[in-house]
Amino acid sequence: MLNDTVYEEAQLIDKFAVEPQAEDCRTIFRRGCKSTCKLKDVNVGELLGRRLPIAVWSRSYDVRQNLLKDVLAGATVGIVHLPQGLAYALLASLPPIMGLYVSFFPVLVYMIFGTSRHISIGTFAVVSLMIAQVIEEKIPVCSSPETDSTAQSFMSGYNSTSATILPKNFNITTPTAVNCEQAQDARKVQIAIALSLVNGIIQILMFLLRLGIVTTYLSTTLVSGFTCGAAVHVMTSQVPKLLGVDVSRHSGPFALIYAYVDVFKGITTINWAALIISIICIVFIAFGKWVNVKLKKKLPVPIPWELAVVIFTTLISYLARLQQEYGVSTVGSIPTGIQTSVPLLSDVGSVFLEAIAIAIVAFATEISLSQIFAAKHSYDVNPDQELMAMGLCNVVGCFFQCFPCAPSLSRSVICEEAGGKTQLSGLFSSAVILTILLWIGPLFESLPQAALASIIVVNLKNLLKQFEKIPRLWNVSRADAIVWVVTWCAVVFLGVSTGLGVAVLFQIFTVIIRIQRTNVSVLAEVGRTGVFRDVKRFNAGDSGTPGVVVLQYEAPLIYVNRDRFNRGVEAALGFDPKLAKEPRRDTGVELTNIGNTNLISGDGDKDPVPRRPTADSEDDGISLSQALTDNSNQQFRTCAVKVLVLDLSCCPFLDNDGVATLMELYRALKQIDVRLILSSCNAKVYGAMKSSPDADIPPVYVDLSKAVEMARRYDFSSAGNAEDAV
Repeated sequence: MLNDTVYEEAQLIDKFAVEPQAEDCRTIFRRGCKSTCKLKDVNVGELLGRRLPIAVWSRSYDVRQNLLKDVLAGATVGIVHLPQGLAYALLASLPPIMGLYVSFFPVLVYMIFGTSRHISIGTFAVVSLMIAQVIEEKIPVCSSPETDSTAQSFMSGYNSTSATILPKNFNITTPTAVNCEQAQDARKVQIAIALSLVNGIIQILMFLLRLGIVTTYLSTTLVSGFTCGAAVHVMTSQVPKLLGVDVSRHSGPFALIYAYVDVFKGITTINWAALIISIICIVFIAFGKWVNVKLKKKLPVPIPWELAVVIFTTLISYLARLQQEYGVSTVGSIPTGIQTSVPLLSDVGSVFLEAIAIAIVAFATEISLSQIFAAKHSYDVNPDQELMAMGLCNVVGCFFQCFPCAPSLSRSVICEEAGGKTQLSGLFSSAVILTILLWIGPLFESLPQAALASIIVVNLKNLLKQFEKIPRLWNVSRADAIVWVVTWCAVVFLGVSTGLGVAVLFQIFTVIIRIQRTNVSVLAEVGRTGVFRDVKRFNAGDSGTPGVVVLQYEAPLIYVNRDRFNRGVEAALGFDPKLAKEPRRDTGVELTNIGNTNLISGDGDKDPVPRRPTADSEDDGISLSQALTDNSNQQFRTCAVKVLVLDLSCCPFLDNDGVATLMELYRALKQIDVRLILSSCNAKVYGAMKSSPDADIPPVYVDLSKAVEMARRYDFSSAGNAEDAV
């Protein structure tokens, strides 16, 4: 049987609560250090499984069920890595071979340390664009094909440890004879590998400090607007290659607008051969992807149309001598083998701030994709371990000429659709890339850049289609829709890195505004159900109690919204409790009902007059606020309300200003013989009030219905004695 006893929060704590063990900050810190550092009683196998996932899944690997599927999925993804690696390396303003390095080394590292079975680590368009912007900011443009001073400035930072990344025909002993563009390419590589190292260090530090929570500030709405805006930049960067025109590089705010201005200025210099290649490739790839969608159930794996474009355009370019005869830009030199590199310490320091944004964006993308596939296939991913895996991918990769890596949605979907079951598919993907690196790479030196640009543009389709989300976001939450639009505009017009910072700040600002603009609701019991709802939305009938007003506040009560809370209470009561100093007098005027209508009556009235219940109603008749604030009802202002019940079930916490606000309201109401009762306070709210300097706090009941029941027992005939009925 249920116990009908009405408990205040203090009584419930005294009778049933388990007293937690009090600990000071020093004790908590000491215990945390011991738990982190001690090795005694540590299960080595469990620790190894957490930090080296391959040791766990390899032991239970089902060769018969999974091996063939992993081989097929890995080979398919490896084939897709080829065109995307070459294209996204060019997008990052780097030699194409670096895209293949990123498609090889990080994939192997992630296979060992990663926990997701389906994501494909490697090149990613948005990250490549952010790398390109950093490189363009750090490296000056060559003023002429051969500029001795510029080449000399590029060479000034080099030492013997960096010589491994210079072109084969680069004479380090005579820098004045070096072509400026070759020196510039070598310098770009150094900036890129420094970015990779710093990205890895940042992500490993985030793992050690358990800062994966940082990505929670990037909502799915913000990430969607950001990636869509970045996709516009990616597409813009490929337009000159599609048209075969040369334009100046731009960075910073409004760089996208300046880029299109330059494109239109150079419209008369279009390379028609490059444009024809672009149109044919875009139509071919778009049609091929449409075929893949239509025949999805019949095809064992998606047809790699991008690979077909790479092969055929390379053959045509080589046989027709497109570069020599028509001036079509090609990929150029693709060396065979594997090259090593060592980042310069000076570069590490110079790119640190830019690397923070890249590291966060890459990890946010990675954990989002990982969790999507994990939920779909019913397995777990460890966000902290994913941070460590991404960090190690970048740190190891920087010593093999890799720029920062990230997962690709298109390749991850291909891996899933091809039947990939475990991380072992990454091994077979890397085997395909290794074959290209060791033997096949030079065959693609005649590949037109227009073909790679076409591959990039077509693969941006899903990112650009995110505009379709705006109507749905608007219907669910207008604030989220505004965040999406502001994020997109900030990224497009201010740049990727600056736009991301602006978007995060704006999103936090919208959260603060929503907390600040929370309203105080007037509640009434719906019928005789014991359920209380907002009188603006529910017909409460005649279930109200004379002299009892029930309010609810649906946000944390903190410094940013205390004034709005006070105004809401004042509007609901019809007077400012802090200004009403006189004690209640028996004027014969009372609030006889708070429900569907408020009936305000006096001794001489035979028939009560119906009034609207809401504090700010615009309907015909006199609202509660109007009746209580009417200058002709000065006596009524301090006597209509006998008990104010404040429901704080939706208030998660209070700060010092919030506690002070409640205590000021309690004291002000007490002076005019109006009792304040609180209900449904959680432990944080109640603890904050108990910790306040005021010894006298309002009574707090565990349930709203119980609090209203106690308010109804209030002895209205005993003015000023608020405790008689308790």
